[in-house]
Amino acid sequence: IEKINLYIMRALKIIGVFVLVLIGLFLLVAIFLSDNVHIRETVEIEAPVNVVFANVNNFNNWQKWSPFQEKDPEMLITYEGPAEGVGATMKWISSEGDGYLKHTEVVPNISIRSDLNFEDMRMSQLLFEFENSMQRTIVAWSIDIKDLSYPMGRWMGLFMKGRMEDDFKQGLSNLKSICETGMLVDVIKWRTSEVVEKNVEPILALSIKDSCTVEGFSDKFKELFSSITEHMQKMKVKRNGFPFCVYYTWNPEGVTVFEAGIPISRKVDGKDRIVLSELSGGKALMVSQFGPYESTGDAHNAIDKYMKDNNKVCNGAPWEVYITEPGNEPDTAKWETQIYYPIE
Repeated sequence: IEKINLYIMRALKIIGVFVLVLIGLFLLVAIFLSDNVHIRETVEIEAPVNVVFANVNNFNNWQKWSPFQEKDPEMLITYEGPAEGVGATMKWISSEGDGYLKHTEVVPNISIRSDLNFEDMRMSQLLFEFENSMQRTIVAWSIDIKDLSYPMGRWMGLFMKGRMEDDFKQGLSNLKSICETGMLVDVIKWRTSEVVEKNVEPILALSIKDSCTVEGFSDKFKELFSSITEHMQKMKVKRNGFPFCVYYTWNPEGVTVFEAGIPISRKVDGKDRIVLSELSGGKALMVSQFGPYESTGDAHNAIDKYMKDNNKVCNGAPWEVYITEPGNEPDTAKWETQIYYPIE
């Protein structure tokens, strides 16, 4: 019995040493593993860029191509915010893991940046990039997962990379298939009118000059227009036109400087940041854009092309006039925004 106990003790010591060595190797190797994961996959699709973009921008369309929903058909999905564009949010409960995805920056037909929160993983950045080439579209889908914890997070990142690369490849393959065969749940019917030259009358307004990043536009505009409307009510002055925004600078990757205003029927004093201003009149190019606010880039591009083709020179800051009240029209395809560029 003593010999048996001795053998058992020796075996346990050997096993203990072996376990400690494994733990040591586990911790040692983790030091050299990256705390970041970057994955990027691309595909070329024989379809117009607006069709491909709409399939990604609108979360309702993900059911037809998402590799994650393909893995778990029983996934419970809910949507919050707008159907597409900045603020659109998709949440899910799944056997593969719970999480949510939220669009934070959308440049129509160019790129879509989103925040991804999955299980206990730190917030990650998901990015789709679209390159238009005639009737073909090159799509790049990438993710950046940063600050993985030591040691478990780094080991998870090592195995996660291979798995997610396969998921991205499958998702892009599915996206290619539905775009090339016309399987689209909801294509946004954006429309840009013809560019026209017109004389614009000066507009008396109350306005606030401010700045923020592109992803902050929605909240910032609500704040500014609410402040102006509240002041108008106190001053008992009526609105005399549609809300507008003058863009002094435009920086999709940084801070944009602008002035939000509401036309008024008579002169009144401002208060704090709110000032009495005048939107200059004169010659201008104007185009109407029908679609969500993220689609106005099409209208700006149309004016830019018109100026180049017709030797027109812009001599001031452009402005947008918001004709449609979003609260009164749920269909974003019907939202009208007029874009003006003053010219010499």
